[in-house]
Amino acid sequence: MYFMKSFLIVILFSLMSSCSTIIINKKNRTIASKALGNCEDAFSRDKIEKSNIEEARVYSWLLKPESIYTVHIKNDSFLKKVTFLEARYNNNDEILIDFTDLKDGKKITYKSHEIFSIGKIGKNEKKLRKVNNVISLPIVASEMSKIVFKPYKKLVSHKSIEVVGGVLTNKALGGNILNNTIKFDDSMEGLGFIKPESTRIIINDKPILPNIAGPFSLKFPAYNVWTRESKKVIAMNPIFWKTNVIRNESVLAHERVHAILHRTYNSQAFINRSSAFQEAFADFSAAHFLNDPQIGMDAQKPGVAIRDISKRTSSNKKTIDKITKVSGSSYHDDSLLISNLLWRAREVLGVEKTSEILRPIIEDLNNYRWSSLNYELLYLPKVEGKRQRFINDFEFFLAVLQKRGREDSSLSALKDLVDDSVKELSLDAQKIQNLSLSLITPLTHQSFEFSSKNEMKQSIMVGVYGTVGLVVKGYFLYEVLIDDD
Repeated sequence: MYFMKSFLIVILFSLMSSCSTIIINKKNRTIASKALGNCEDAFSRDKIEKSNIEEARVYSWLLKPESIYTVHIKNDSFLKKVTFLEARYNNNDEILIDFTDLKDGKKITYKSHEIFSIGKIGKNEKKLRKVNNVISLPIVASEMSKIVFKPYKKLVSHKSIEVVGGVLTNKALGGNILNNTIKFDDSMEGLGFIKPESTRIIINDKPILPNIAGPFSLKFPAYNVWTRESKKVIAMNPIFWKTNVIRNESVLAHERVHAILHRTYNSQAFINRSSAFQEAFADFSAAHFLNDPQIGMDAQKPGVAIRDISKRTSSNKKTIDKITKVSGSSYHDDSLLISNLLWRAREVLGVEKTSEILRPIIEDLNNYRWSSLNYELLYLPKVEGKRQRFINDFEFFLAVLQKRGREDSSLSALKDLVDDSVKELSLDAQKIQNLSLSLITPLTHQSFEFSSKNEMKQSIMVGVYGTVGLVVKGYFLYEVLIDDD
């Protein structure tokens, strides 16, 4: 009971604090967080309490010697990848933080008030990413083998859409999913998008083993050896054994957007080349249609959404509210910066106006992409790493919105929205304005409209993956069930 009271007192004190309490210990050069909170100036002089020569109390981040971080300087957007050395006072009683720049190995020093945010990076980030990619290959192959070789029971169909499932799959569930798909298709076609010529929606609601892949949509048609037909596929899989996600309308709409974007535009279009933007527009389109910013509510656990684009939060308890929290490879999490901005635009412009400009915004992103890259090549430092690539792409998105707001008086609220975002995230306002003014040459000699030329090649790859998955499964069953050596 005493421990519980003490715990509650600590929590109460934390909530009342305006910033995180940090101890700078010059002896072991470790800064330790003591509370949680927010503050505008992380190391402002009036927040510092010096106790003795060994330590000082400030309000800021958790830093440890030799750990790797990204540092975001105020009103800039180029992250420095560094290792922490130490924090110290200078002769003017200002706090200085020393880092080693991992790009050139040189020591760099920032005054504490110059820093907007710091994000920690795992030392083996690249290796873990490669391991993750290797692990995902057999998972993908297994899912492709089901799509290509598994005989499904046809539940319901309407024109170009058929819904299939296992032997025990409920026909009423198939009908509900079909109706939701038709309604969403009608809405997206009303906004100027194009749905696939044919679609097979697979329901896997009776899993024997946990499904690691979860729901997904294939970019290209997949052939099934039993039906002898090639169709776009949406697989409504459980997340492990949790089947609520299969019945979630926002998850279905999200997956459908992927198929619609790949039918409306070809593979060279920016919207189909950027995974984060693809995820963002899939989330936003589903939220816009359902008038609900929470994607996948109750899908994994009661009362929890997979992502909430109004709050920039995900079910893994991550909030993307600073560019140092961007990974460049966690596309679903990174996309929250984009989808949140679209949702805020909807709140200021209204539903009808947002519906009118959704496709034109995507057209701008496609058409002005090369103009943006030319500006980047001429005036900006060379982009290194996926993290910085995403940040530059996000600033391109801000520039596109700013251009729209500048050229159309009915969309002037977009300029204010961009200004607010730039200020909130402490980006370079002048850079974004210059980029926006440079977007004057749309790419007219290249069409980004859908073309079926590349679909055959990609469909063959689906078949190859499926065959590999079937062979691996067969070998595994042979080793486990038959081979007795």
